[in-house]
Amino acid sequence: TLGETHSYTADIRNNLAYAFNDLALSYSKKDEKYDKAIDYYSRALLLHKKILEIDPVRYSYEVLIDIDNIIKTHQDNNQPQKAKEIYTETLKFYKELFEKDKKIYGLDYVRVIIDGVEKFDLNRDELENAKEIISSFPKNSKAKVLLLQIEELEGGYSIYVLLLSALLLAGSVFYYKRYKNPL
Repeated sequence: TLGETHSYTADIRNNLAYAFNDLALSYSKKDEKYDKAIDYYSRALLLHKKILEIDPVRYSYEVLIDIDNIIKTHQDNNQPQKAKEIYTETLKFYKELFEKDKKIYGLDYVRVIIDGVEKFDLNRDELENAKEIISSFPKNSKAKVLLLQIEELEGGYSIYVLLLSALLLAGSVFYYKRYKNPL
């Protein structure tokens, strides 16, 4: 009676999606019934994709969680190729959403790019694209966290690790020479 686009309808579908997620989680832990788990995660994903049009800000993250669960289940089931296929579909899906509305889907699209570089060795040139997208957003905490993740993937923190290692080595040499006590 309320209609497909009403917020209460979206809430009910969201609750049903959470129930599917819980069933999927229990099946993925029980005797490794990955096929049933993937089926329930997929049902949750379909529900979240349906309600994505009603409230994109709220449900876009839910879609990402569902997809991440499906990918993780395929990886746990030793199906890395299937996991990569699902990731590729997800990247296309979020690119289309991003092209429709850059402000709403921009940060989620960047998250998908970062996941691809981390988990599937996506072309690192995509990180430049992700940085460009983030630069168009106000510097809130979400954008800052994503930018830090990109810098970490690009090796921006390797100089800090190298510096810390050098300090640790210098400290060890000093301790050894001063106290003549090998570590």
